[in-house]
Amino acid sequence: MRLALSALILAASAAPAASQTLIPAPLPAASLTCAAVHLPKLPVCVATPRGLIFAPDRVEAERNAAFARAGEARFKRHFGRDTPPYALIIGQLTPDVRTTLRAAGIKAVLPWITADQQRAAYAEAVRRAAEARAKAAGPDSNKTAQAAVRAPQAAGLLDRNASIVPHELGHVWLIEAFWPGSGLDRAGHYGGPAADWLDETAAILMEDEQGTAERRDQFRLLYTGRARGAIQGRPDPLPIFLSKDHPMKNQQQMLQARAAASGSGAPQIVMMTETVRAGTGPGVDIGAGPRFYLQGRAFADFLIDRSGKAAIFADIATALARGASFEQWLAAEGQAHGLGSSLTETEALWRTWLQARFGPAAPGA
Repeated sequence: MRLALSALILAASAAPAASQTLIPAPLPAASLTCAAVHLPKLPVCVATPRGLIFAPDRVEAERNAAFARAGEARFKRHFGRDTPPYALIIGQLTPDVRTTLRAAGIKAVLPWITADQQRAAYAEAVRRAAEARAKAAGPDSNKTAQAAVRAPQAAGLLDRNASIVPHELGHVWLIEAFWPGSGLDRAGHYGGPAADWLDETAAILMEDEQGTAERRDQFRLLYTGRARGAIQGRPDPLPIFLSKDHPMKNQQQMLQARAAASGSGAPQIVMMTETVRAGTGPGVDIGAGPRFYLQGRAFADFLIDRSGKAAIFADIATALARGASFEQWLAAEGQAHGLGSSLTETEALWRTWLQARFGPAAPGA
């Protein structure tokens, strides 16, 4: 998810993940036509090469279709295949809408909210967070008032959907392309059945050039010990990064439970501020989520640089979807891709790569 002052968390009820031994080919794009799918409450449909974008108005549909098309190209580049047939629903995703889409062969579905709804939700979330910080600083009504006034002005930061939309689509594309029919995994993962690092990296790889550059710059600060604020800290040792739960797993499970309790099974989109990304309260590391994203971007660059293969993630996802662990994939194929044959060897290559690219690590890193 997007590393800015906000995050969009998608929660949906879904069937438990099933073990996959074979990965079927994507459905033909010829079946994806707006004429074949009618959604009365979302009158505008724009087709992309691999998906359908539904929205209440033409402006929303066309803008998001452009973001989705760019994401499709990135998915093909990094995963070696077309995205599965998908739909982006800008508006309410009801059970009837999902049924209609499934009847048309579209299982990868991302619900979204309009730009106006995003701005309003973001401004409200930032306002609440600002007031909470001001209140914690002491009984200074002037500080509280100033925080409340400044918060809505930050809503302009949300106009980053060129990265956010393909990022979120990347989650559902990965699941349906390599673990078809699984949906969000109730077995304990943050997203789908993939290891959490791969699930999030797939989404990060879909981001635009601006978002990618920002993540790289912020990781440089993190690695060299110059990061401040929420991302201050250190990258995880590689074995920990590759095995840890996504730092936002608890929020994901909370939203899944809420969706299930509603009885509708409809996904929910919730706007959250940076301060609650990884939880709140004493002793909670609120920078764990942001650092996880930054390290995901850096590790993706490492894999591409060492292998010389932009689509190295296709090899990894295929192996994991067939039941192998990342360590088993390294043992079988790591050396052929310029990586180690074990996590220990790969960790050593990773540290050498980091120093060559970013310079000396911060003391104690």
